[in-house]
Amino acid sequence: MAELIGDELGNINNVDTVTVVLENRSDGQPLYRGRASPGTAKSATGWQIQKFIYDDNGFLTDIQWAEGNAKFTKIWDDRAGYTYS
Repeated sequence: MAELIGDELGNINNVDTVTVVLENRSDGQPLYRGRASPGTAKSATGWQIQKFIYDDNGFLTDIQWAEGNAKFTKIWDDRAGYTYS
């Protein structure tokens, strides 16, 4: 089991073991996916968050990053308030 190691910019190395959480849409498709070091509270900084974008027919068309980056510097509980690109 590897340990997550972050640098001063919040980048994570040795990502062999992570906690993954999902928020699904009403149709069961994922809307948000978060990854963090095991034990990271959902209310704490340390999450990498993606948003899944669908077209009008329900097909996945894009996956975007919170604040436009993949750094482990977000808070899962704040996912709806981030800008995604």
